Amino acid sequence: PDLLLQLADWLAEQGAQLVLLGSGAPDYEAALRAAAAAHPDHVAAHVGFSPRLARRLLAGADMLVIPSRFEPCGLTQMYGMRYGTVPVASGTGGLRDTIEDVE
Repeated sequence: PDLLLQLADWLAEQGAQLVLLGSGAPDYEAALRAAAAAHPDHVAAHVGFSPRLARRLLAGADMLVIPSRFEPCGLTQMYGMRYGTVPVASGTGGLRDTIEDVE
């Protein structure tokens, strides 16, 4: 999440839309809210988890960024692939096992 937060201003300037869903460290949650407040037309943040919202986001997104540094298995990337959303992730744990590296 720290990399996405560092790029949030730049992504908004490029016209990209960034939607963040999840919860975790309070400093990340505050930074997500701040990015959404700074760029309300380009960044949306939902702190917490909603299975219904997650499915809707996966179905409507072009790309799914999974910023895990450790992921023993993970289903998010598989849900994304089912919806046709391209997963982008670090080669760690189950992410490495389930996402094919394409160059």
